[in-house]
Amino acid sequence: MQIFRDKVFIALAGLFLVLISVYLWYIQQQKELLQTSVYTKESRYMREKVQDLINAKQKGMMAVAIAISHDNKIKEILKTKSIDVKHFQAISEDIKEHTVFKNVWLQLIDVNGISLFRSWSSLYGDNLKLKRKDISFVSKKRTPIMSISSDKYDLSIKALVPIIEKNKILGELEVITHFNSISRALKKSGIESIVLLNKYYTKQLEYPFSKNFLGEFYIANLDVSKKLLNNFKNIYIDHFLKQNNNYYIKKGYLLVKYPLQNYKNETIGSFLMLKPLTEISDKEIKTFTWQSIGIGIIVLLLLFGLIHIFFFFKVQREKRYYKKILDASNNMFVITNGEEIIDVNQSFYYYFKQYSSLEEFTRKHSCVCDFFVKENGYLQTNTDGINWIEFVIKQKDKSYIVKMNIEGKIYYFKITGKLVSVKPREYVTVFADITTEEEYRLELEYQSIIDPLTGIYNRRYFERKISEEITRCERYEMVFSLIMLDIDFFKRINDTYGHDVGDKVLQSHSALILENLRESDILCRVGGEEFMIILPQTTQEQAYYKAEDLRKKVQNEQDMHLQITMSFGVAQFHKADTYETLYKRVDTALYKAKESGRNKVAVL
Repeated sequence: MQIFRDKVFIALAGLFLVLISVYLWYIQQQKELLQTSVYTKESRYMREKVQDLINAKQKGMMAVAIAISHDNKIKEILKTKSIDVKHFQAISEDIKEHTVFKNVWLQLIDVNGISLFRSWSSLYGDNLKLKRKDISFVSKKRTPIMSISSDKYDLSIKALVPIIEKNKILGELEVITHFNSISRALKKSGIESIVLLNKYYTKQLEYPFSKNFLGEFYIANLDVSKKLLNNFKNIYIDHFLKQNNNYYIKKGYLLVKYPLQNYKNETIGSFLMLKPLTEISDKEIKTFTWQSIGIGIIVLLLLFGLIHIFFFFKVQREKRYYKKILDASNNMFVITNGEEIIDVNQSFYYYFKQYSSLEEFTRKHSCVCDFFVKENGYLQTNTDGINWIEFVIKQKDKSYIVKMNIEGKIYYFKITGKLVSVKPREYVTVFADITTEEEYRLELEYQSIIDPLTGIYNRRYFERKISEEITRCERYEMVFSLIMLDIDFFKRINDTYGHDVGDKVLQSHSALILENLRESDILCRVGGEEFMIILPQTTQEQAYYKAEDLRKKVQNEQDMHLQITMSFGVAQFHKADTYETLYKRVDTALYKAKESGRNKVAVL
């Protein structure tokens, strides 16, 4: 009775923990939803804020540009093409003194799209219409535009205004500013900024103003900290910019992007905003968490009594049908305490037909593990010094296959196990018969590594074994060598005698090579008439003598009255070698043997 009570108590405690876990999971899910909502609101606020700042700056720039465009001096310059630098300097000083714009560039463009003056550069005279469609658009429509665009200098905010006199367009005035003031305004709100120009337009830069890049993207603002750039230099920015997510969480920051579009609403860059997660309020989440935990505790306490009664009757019902359920299963169930078998189901006797009862079985065997076959890849009686049952229980997220020899017949079972009682300690192990599936898998695996023509290993097996051998030699500081061999003039044999004869030559000579190798050596066909031999624990000198011996045996072999010879390349694995370098050396050695007249052994 005490055992029964203990089981009920454990079951109730387990169920209680499950309910708590489920409820905590629910709280966590709700927290994540709330967190998502907080991040979504914050990202919306960040996008709206940068949009407002950009709009305000564009409108201000447009007002400045329109005001300057009415300057008669500017019109006169466009007519005469005589630049008055001091006049432009005076305009710039007036803008700095009387507006909020402290860093403004001016560019004057004539009616043909030729740059007559740039306030930031001594370079001028280039035709801007060739690369900038917005200039042609303003000239054609005779209407000012506000846009964000890139040129060979920078990504910037521009106001482009046509200068018209007596219904005749004289040229255009462009007022340009950077994103730095917007970045500074955002920084006051705890938001860092990185203004990026798309890769396509970055390639068009000739004189990048900031000289800063994040991967393949040009950074247009000057106030990006080196610490921030170093923190995000390994992020796959291109992937992030293509996502449609509202935000992105990375390295403790909330990342939000705002598309920067030109006058045709084409996205040419992105305003990337980063706000530390620690700066985002989590007051709502904390309040929700404590409220949920309090409600959950009260509800669980009220339900505990009902759960106890329900579970009690459930256990009783399960006990009544326990044996019946097990006996109805096609799987073999074995209940044990780790030292002896306590009970089995009827399927057990399907496999152990020679025993009519469990008592008869236990007189000869204390464990079904007596029938385990010792073979790599299958569960053993003891694994890593742990009893097989304990091992399966500890690795509950994995499944294991055991190979069993029962009265001379081989079976394969997938084993799962569970500890069903602590005091006394009892396990239930389930043996699911997968003999048909495993035999089919083994046959497929065999076919995948065997060359169907010669019956030796194929290239796939060679690549697997060479990697294993390299790893083994690096770990234990051992050596091995490779021999690459090739049938001389094999194409001539195929062309002269036909492919059937060529196939027989491949079969007979691969068999000849194989019978003259050690058991530890591995022969593989890696190409049409090319073979590889892996020789473990073999120096280059030993491999050379082995190759020379094989060469002579091939030369002395008469195959269908054909004189067959083979060329051999030899290379030893060195500590600095990789698979590629070793393969290249042995391939070069074979080439050297062929170049020196064939039917030779060359070492490299």
